[in-house]
Amino acid sequence: MGGKLQSKWIGPFVVTNVYPYDAVEIKSQSTDKSFKVNGHRLKPFLNNPALVDTIVEETSLLDPTSISP
Repeated sequence: MGGKLQSKWIGPFVVTNVYPYDAVEIKSQSTDKSFKVNGHRLKPFLNNPALVDTIVEETSLLDPTSISP
């Protein structure tokens, strides 16, 4: 199936850029295509959800100065 009805959501994706108003540019690891989506539609991808000792870094999209070095 091609055209408009073909799903673009075959992941995982890498976030390449974050724009104002919750717009996020993501890039597919398998096809190297990138496109913009609403940030509210994204979900975190976990390779193994059984891992509980994983460190997750959170960054506020509203305050770009909160990025740690």
